[in-house]
Amino acid sequence: IADLMKYELAHNPDGQVQFVDGKPVDALSNPFAMTWSRFGLFVADGGANDVLKVNPRTGRVSTFFAPRTYKDTKACQAPDANANPGTRGCDPVPTGVQVLGGSVYVSTLGAESPKAARLYKLNARTGKVQWVWKGFTAPTGIAVRRDGTIYISEVTHGAPAGPPPSGFDPATIFRIEVENIGF
Repeated sequence: IADLMKYELAHNPDGQVQFVDGKPVDALSNPFAMTWSRFGLFVADGGANDVLKVNPRTGRVSTFFAPRTYKDTKACQAPDANANPGTRGCDPVPTGVQVLGGSVYVSTLGAESPKAARLYKLNARTGKVQWVWKGFTAPTGIAVRRDGTIYISEVTHGAPAGPPPSGFDPATIFRIEVENIGF
């Protein structure tokens, strides 16, 4: 119903360099999650570093939210924290999106840097940030209950730094974190 790559190439909502010598420097579009609501279809595009809103009847795409890079952790202050030339900080990389009531909740990967990721609560009509939770490591999904319980899956929680050692069991690094903000 919509061409997200075409939209990214035409609008580039995060403003990062897309090509060097005619080759993409990173994934330009990678729709990671989506959810339907009365406000429209929301798509967390990890490659584009944004959340897009798609009208399923017309295919019209618009930018709903494009978080800035993160620079408040040691890993995100390193010169090589981002693959895109000229961009400082860790890519936000939206990975999860859910609508509850009049809010959109978005999880971001934070370039897989320890404690660099965020969870956003946004106004579903305007995209204005209502609340930000920090300190997560590589969330890949989110679920929110009406009672205020938020479930966040963290795919690399507890992973060793660098390449995995011999005999490493990847099943040992995943966790689901629960936050209760009580609505």
